[in-house]
Amino acid sequence: MNKFIDRQEELDYLNHQYFLNKSNFIVIYGRRRVGKTTLLREFVKDKPSVFFVADLTNEKIQLERFKQIILQNSNDDFFKNLEITNWEQAFRILTRITDFKQKQILIIDEFQYLAMINSSFPSVLQRIWDELLSNLNIMIVLSGSLISMMYKTALNYKSPLYGRRTGQLHLKPISFRNYSKFFENKESQTKRIEFFSVTGGIPKYLEVLDLTKDLLFNIEHNILNSNSFLYNEPFFLLKEEINQPITYFSILETIAKGNHKLGNIASRLGLKPNTINKYLNVLSELQVIERRVPVTEKFPHKSKKGLYFISDNFIRFWFRFVFPYRNYLETGNLDYVLKIIQNELDRFVSFIFEDIVISELEYLTGLNFEHKGRFWDKNTEIDVVGINRQDKTLLFGECKWQNRVVNFKVLEELKQKASILKFDFEPKQIYYAIFSKSNFSKTLKDDAKQQENILLVNFK
Repeated sequence: MNKFIDRQEELDYLNHQYFLNKSNFIVIYGRRRVGKTTLLREFVKDKPSVFFVADLTNEKIQLERFKQIILQNSNDDFFKNLEITNWEQAFRILTRITDFKQKQILIIDEFQYLAMINSSFPSVLQRIWDELLSNLNIMIVLSGSLISMMYKTALNYKSPLYGRRTGQLHLKPISFRNYSKFFENKESQTKRIEFFSVTGGIPKYLEVLDLTKDLLFNIEHNILNSNSFLYNEPFFLLKEEINQPITYFSILETIAKGNHKLGNIASRLGLKPNTINKYLNVLSELQVIERRVPVTEKFPHKSKKGLYFISDNFIRFWFRFVFPYRNYLETGNLDYVLKIIQNELDRFVSFIFEDIVISELEYLTGLNFEHKGRFWDKNTEIDVVGINRQDKTLLFGECKWQNRVVNFKVLEELKQKASILKFDFEPKQIYYAIFSKSNFSKTLKDDAKQQENILLVNFK
């Protein structure tokens, strides 16, 4: 399933940079498996380029491999037989054998590994750029998956490369709407939502699943199976970023089980809130978790209503259903874990269903919003709130991930909850929207036909 889906905006950005009449130094970063390499290969497929993928092997071996990649289309035996001992020599060979009449692209993928095996490499590259490359018709792209290392070596203002880059691109997981394009048209929207709830917008994860089978089959064979690609995936993703995995993994398991308040997370682990803050900050910087506040909060960073959630669907699923039950899985008690998942899967999917609706709210309703999210306080929760102060428009939404028909009572309860909220403007229009896995009752549909401000969206 090697489809190139979504990423048109990112591809357009790279092409725009390429066709500028100057040299470019671009940094691309994003979590592993998000599709950076696929994007870059699509970008360079019709352009002269050198594509080097770094790793953790000995620097001398990588220097030789870099040289061979540079010379792969050259017949120069002198350079091929020349032993090089540093990166400046390698880049000088590149300038000697390259015709820069058409802009040349140099991609260093997994750049952070070069900085890990040689901490001075960013400084070396800075000097090479300043003295050798910056005045040539060239575009350098540094791409990396270890977000903490990419910040340290290329994006942080203390990095030698900070003032050299001419642009950066943060590649994020693909949206649900584009994720759906991986499926055939015959696949139901319900099935797409279920799969997205487990894999998130990571194309690589979808590639290892069998889309002709249902989700539970894939969970059993492609996630819970200790020999499967996804079984240890979060462990491999996180172990290079963090150096105290036991504490971090315990925090993620606690959040995955439904503990979202700072105090609750800390008490579950027997730690003080100020102790756990540093771990939460690291996980936030790595974009593994996110702090959410009610959409009505005027000063989100100062809000005391912040809750912590795992931002990646697959990591959320893994820490909820795989990590806590590894002993059962390792000893062959797969049926026990499957039963737990089967009983709780709909509830798990329902939360991601809300995320999907919020992220796609404009597309689903045809309306525009300056702010969108959830609302909660001690007594009330509203799944979806959209705010447009300029047009003085509000939307309140309820999400129902259930197999039974949604009745009129749901709308009445939504209106009652919405009436409690106060805003700093007088709304001209208030919409009430119900987003459902299943159909709606006749009474509810009849009411919606008579009132333009009632929206019913059936995902089935």
